[in-house]
Amino acid sequence: MMRKIFCGVMILLFGLTFQALADEPIGVFVNNNTDSIQFINPVTQNVSPSLLKGSLGSYDGGLFQVLITPDGKKAIVSDNFKEKLIFIDISGGFSAIPTIVSQVSLIIPPGEMALTPDGKYLLVVGSFGKKFTSTVGKAFFDSRVAVVNMTTQQVEYKSLGYFYFADAVAIAPDGKTVLFLDYEHSVVYSYSFDSSTGKFNFKDIAYLPVNYPNNIAISPDGKTILVSIEDSYKIVVLSFWGDSQLQLNGMVDLPAKGGQSFVFSNDGTKAYCLTNSMLALGDPLPGNDSTSSSSTTQVVVLNITAPGVVTVGDSIPLSIPKGIFFLIGIQSMAIDPSGNYLYITNSGFIEGVVEITVIDLNTNTEVNQLRANGIPIGIAFGIIKSS
Repeated sequence: MMRKIFCGVMILLFGLTFQALADEPIGVFVNNNTDSIQFINPVTQNVSPSLLKGSLGSYDGGLFQVLITPDGKKAIVSDNFKEKLIFIDISGGFSAIPTIVSQVSLIIPPGEMALTPDGKYLLVVGSFGKKFTSTVGKAFFDSRVAVVNMTTQQVEYKSLGYFYFADAVAIAPDGKTVLFLDYEHSVVYSYSFDSSTGKFNFKDIAYLPVNYPNNIAISPDGKTILVSIEDSYKIVVLSFWGDSQLQLNGMVDLPAKGGQSFVFSNDGTKAYCLTNSMLALGDPLPGNDSTSSSSTTQVVVLNITAPGVVTVGDSIPLSIPKGIFFLIGIQSMAIDPSGNYLYITNSGFIEGVVEITVIDLNTNTEVNQLRANGIPIGIAFGIIKSS
């Protein structure tokens, strides 16, 4: 009898081990100007050849963001210029050739995308695309939000109102609250979200004390909100109280200006802010002073000691600048599934570089440069589940 129990336990353990080994971490990034994606093996930091080149639709620079579904089996790529989303099967892993599953047309040029934690809905806000206002260099903003049912791929549009724009979006980890950032009016809107219906309702508004916010992120515990500011040395910190209510905690001074992206550590005790003072139109291009602390592309480490309590830690200068011209709402950084490495693409597509910088988060040092076959912008990591 004991022998049977022992054998049964060994079979169970072997099965669990096999399943664990079958789960594969993977990274995906989009090349903005070469109509392709590429994979990253986060274990070896190897990069695949160009994938789906010529099939995604934008040699003219329309690919900006990529997300990976919670099960790791699909990637979603936005084509800003062609106003569509491309759903790609990546379930074969790093060594397999991905395939396009479907494409969804939108009536807005897709900017930032956010998936609900359960993977049922995709929220997409508008961005500039090829539609510009009469003001040169001014982005095209939209008050509409595309709500995509991930099962049926049907799209509904929610308007925030004629005077309100949705330029960046973040979903709380519990999936019950959605935040929209309005670049033009410098406000954050809070909405409650029903993941069973895909509907959301207005809850609160926070007026920011500084102009031109360009990105927003929520901590893993859902309690701290960070907002980056274009061409500024400051970021704004907010927190939640009550039912999706917003509290303005204040601003934090950074050692470099031009915040563009945030990413939180897995445990939420740290956040990383990508800054680049040469992003804004009119700022000087890299020159003889590009090594000064205020002009280089940097990653600023932020310590999160309590909900809404943020202090500045290390500052990590990057050896290669990361482009100019702000990408509003687009995430230019991602942490691999191990939580040990931060990967940085381009924070702007003008003067963009082909290198992806890798930072060791245990030492806060640059340790690698991965070469892309184009100008990499959006990047995401996931784990391909075995079941």
